Amino acid sequence: MTGAIGAYVFNHQYRTEAPPSFNEGYARFVHCDHHLSHCEKIALETLEDFGVEPNERWEYACYNTWQPFDHPVEANPLSFIDARTLPAPDIIGYYYFVGEEIENLVAAPVYNPVHQFCYVPDMQTDEVLFLKQLDDRPGRAVCSPHTSFDDPRSTATSRPRRSVETRLVCVFDPEEHSIC
Repeated sequence: MTGAIGAYVFNHQYRTEAPPSFNEGYARFVHCDHHLSHCEKIALETLEDFGVEPNERWEYACYNTWQPFDHPVEANPLSFIDARTLPAPDIIGYYYFVGEEIENLVAAPVYNPVHQFCYVPDMQTDEVLFLKQLDDRPGRAVCSPHTSFDDPRSTATSRPRRSVETRLVCVFDPEEHSIC
């Protein structure tokens, strides 16, 4: 799908109506999962976990897959900003605190009326969204800020969303164009 020569999963997360912690609930604010400067760091750590020796010419991008499970999405769908409407200066860094001691530098967009949001209504369990999280390569969309939202079409009888997301690093080699 991406033209990468390799892809490595580094995390996954289930989202349900009864999360065991705040960080595992539906995100109700527009955000990026990582800071824009962290792409290579995440890639190198992931490659090390898989025992892969990086090549100096490799380039990296991080993606998320997002998919409902158990039933189609009836409430709290995922929405994301169309990258064509997201000027690079609109993404800013901020510190997100996890617990009392751990802080993470992540990113989010500032409000801009030109941002266009997209979502898949009534997303089915056999459908998957593939969202870019980070991309250091020039001339490419850098990220895909996203959020859960209250769909006005939802009713009191709509089943809560249940979804799984997978985070992965893709490796690109400008001198190789085949997919592993």
